[in-house]
Amino acid sequence: MNKREMKAATLETMGAAGFNSMVSGDLETSELGDALGIDNVMGINFASWSINMEPWLAENPDRALIDKDGNVSEQFACTSAVLNEAYPYIDANLLGKIAASRCDYVDWDFESGVMTGYLSCFCPRCLAAFREYAGIGDDVALSPQTIDEEHLAKWTGFMNLRMAQLARKFKDTSHGAEPPARFSVYSGYQSEDTKWRYGVDWKLIGELEAVDYAACGYGRNYETVRATVKALNGIPLVCGQIMSPYDRNSDNLLRPLTRAVLLRRLFDSTGGLLIYDRMPVGGRSWQASAEVSRVAAEYEDVFLNGDFVALEGVAAEVDWLGARKHEGTLLVTVMNLTSQEKQYSLAMPQGYKQVREFYSGKLLVAEQLVGGEKIEVTLAAGDALVYVLSE
Repeated sequence: MNKREMKAATLETMGAAGFNSMVSGDLETSELGDALGIDNVMGINFASWSINMEPWLAENPDRALIDKDGNVSEQFACTSAVLNEAYPYIDANLLGKIAASRCDYVDWDFESGVMTGYLSCFCPRCLAAFREYAGIGDDVALSPQTIDEEHLAKWTGFMNLRMAQLARKFKDTSHGAEPPARFSVYSGYQSEDTKWRYGVDWKLIGELEAVDYAACGYGRNYETVRATVKALNGIPLVCGQIMSPYDRNSDNLLRPLTRAVLLRRLFDSTGGLLIYDRMPVGGRSWQASAEVSRVAAEYEDVFLNGDFVALEGVAAEVDWLGARKHEGTLLVTVMNLTSQEKQYSLAMPQGYKQVREFYSGKLLVAEQLVGGEKIEVTLAAGDALVYVLSE
């Protein structure tokens, strides 16, 4: 992406296929994207290429992070300081980067374990803050070892809260920038494992309204996807799909994106979908994206605000069926996520005046569906249909 002409051509293809943002972060992408309706997303982190804390630590060496092994960091600041006296430095740094890149979004990819991450500070100030949070008396000895062995659940909640509080600060800074930017966090889906392994509790993010949207990936577990939507309490969720392989140097056969897999992600989300990453995406993947984007564009309200619906006779968690309803419109998708042709059988809900298959435009016989009779669908590998039911 180091040639302006190539980047412009790529962005134009992306836009035609339905993508409306790309993680890049440089000014050139903002300039090119503005003309094509492609938002520029700037990733941030506490690293030398992003929010570099080393100059601040040089002036405040007593505010360095201390890890669980007692090592004093030369790169990361104490989290108590990050949330307080160090944040004006962080704020100015982030404001400068937004101004320089004119990005539309700031995204924090946070996958940092609660005992070993770059917010996991065990200095006296952070241990005192944890003692207060957990209601642990002054007579109880605290160390990384005792926390790991005796207080890990409370420490996990403490670290999850600190992450959410910092995310809220990042959001406020992004909104107050010139030009203003929106803010997002990427991590794993809501689960006890995500809270411990990645340091994120989406429920706290939702309570603090700490992001404009959340992004998760990859794959699908019905319970964790639905738990994430619930935890976010109305904040849009973007569901991810990973390219296989995503290593540009791999000699393994590329598995292109399909209409089925992208519809699966779309019907699980409340804010769209993401792909990681761009390099392996070819013609068939662009085509599949365009086909699914057509559905999202025409029925945006259904995916942003619609209820998740379970159809009679089919378990809600099955992979091959998705249903979303908003006001008088119900969307039902049947997806073949396998590598072979398959046949599916389902009964459409009763009481709808019209049923149309989105891609073909074909109207189904109303009398057949009012009675709740089953329809048979045969789909090639990776293929999918979307039925639009109107009251």
